[in-house]
Amino acid sequence: MPLPEDWNALDRVLWQSRNTTSGVPAVCRTLLETELHVLMPYHPEMEGAAMQVGHGSPFPFSLFEGEKGADVVAFSCGERAEEGLGKGEVPPNTFLTALVNGRDLCAMLGAMNFGLLLNKSCRTGELQVNGEFLRDLADGTALPASPEPAARRTFTLFAIDPAAYPSAGVQGALAKMRQHSACRPGWLC
Repeated sequence: MPLPEDWNALDRVLWQSRNTTSGVPAVCRTLLETELHVLMPYHPEMEGAAMQVGHGSPFPFSLFEGEKGADVVAFSCGERAEEGLGKGEVPPNTFLTALVNGRDLCAMLGAMNFGLLLNKSCRTGELQVNGEFLRDLADGTALPASPEPAARRTFTLFAIDPAAYPSAGVQGALAKMRQHSACRPGWLC
């Protein structure tokens, strides 16, 4: 089945990873890079206004009690927000959506130990993430950088004439090099 053309990158990776755990890293990376539409209580004066959230600010987003604590509901785009709220039969003027950077939202929710429920009731599939994992996502510990590609690694061969150097000195140097994770010394005969 071809994916709808109006789906963004996050919608696509959510759909593609709905039946497998192998797509989770792609979903997490895309989540951090995407601007999310987060539900907040409706206030007529807030429509179209810019809002600043900082230390000491009241928490602006709507909280929903889940099985494992409070969650914030967010959507990957405005169309998914309309779809989710429509399927949930939410009355008009109940919620507004605030546009928030994914990494910033993960950091905020993780620091407060709130969960995130992404694309609730949408055909893309839903994603529920707890506060601890959101915190790890935001600071980069959940998705460590992958090792360098083999094409960018460098190898240097040292030719040591055994007659010119005492064996104990060479063995000591090799032992020291083995302690460094980027160095793999060895003998070639």
